[in-house]
Amino acid sequence: MIVDKIKAVLQWEKGMTAVNLLFVLSLLIRSNWIALAACAAWIVYLAYQMKSTSSKAVRVLSGVLIALAGFIIAANLYASIKRAL
Repeated sequence: MIVDKIKAVLQWEKGMTAVNLLFVLSLLIRSNWIALAACAAWIVYLAYQMKSTSSKAVRVLSGVLIALAGFIIAANLYASIKRAL
C-alpha cells in the first residue's frame, strides 16, 4: 500500500511537482538541508524514471543528472562541514 503511494507520487507530473516544490523551498528558505532534500528527491525521481523507461537516451541523461545531483549533495555537505568547523 505504501509502495503504491510512493509509485503514484513518482509518476511524471506528481513527482516532478514535488521535486520542484522542494527546489523552490530551498530558494525561499536558505537552508542547505532543504537543498540536500531536494537533490535527494531528484535522485530518487530520476532513478525511478530511469528504471521505468525503455529509451536508452533517457537512461543516459538520467544517469548524468543523477551524477550532477550527487555532486551537488557532496558539495553542500562539504560546505556545511567546513562551515561547522
